[in-house]
Amino acid sequence: MNKLAGKIITGVVLALLFIVLFGSSSALLTKSSYRFSSQYDGYGKETLKITYNRGRMKMQFIGKDTKDAIIISKQFFGFFLRFGSHYYLYATEQDGAEKHQSFTVRSFYIKNVNKSDAFLISDQRGVFVAKNGKLIHLNSVLIGTSGS
Repeated sequence: MNKLAGKIITGVVLALLFIVLFGSSSALLTKSSYRFSSQYDGYGKETLKITYNRGRMKMQFIGKDTKDAIIISKQFFGFFLRFGSHYYLYATEQDGAEKHQSFTVRSFYIKNVNKSDAFLISDQRGVFVAKNGKLIHLNSVLIGTSGS
């Protein structure tokens, strides 16, 4: 029984190592940028800028009200793994330049439609609570452009 358990553990470790190596090597070959946005009638808009540079990533999220005033801002800095069009981010998240940082893991799918147009799909989007207490259901699909 011990030999079987050892083989199973070895197989699992090797599979995980292969997955991480494949995702890392794909990330190291990635150098691109994206800008996505979404409108919410009567509430405002959101913009998401993402830059991938050989395994490192920087992401900035800005939410604005109908008067174009910033109501939420988040920044993410960290690393990513890439599996085709699927991205897995491991990053620190900041609410502002001088605020507390926290560790976060995000995943989403980016599909390039052509050389300049793209869309982002994420199941990690929820709701935003407006100042008046209303819930705004955030779009799971953001439309945008690819910089490179």
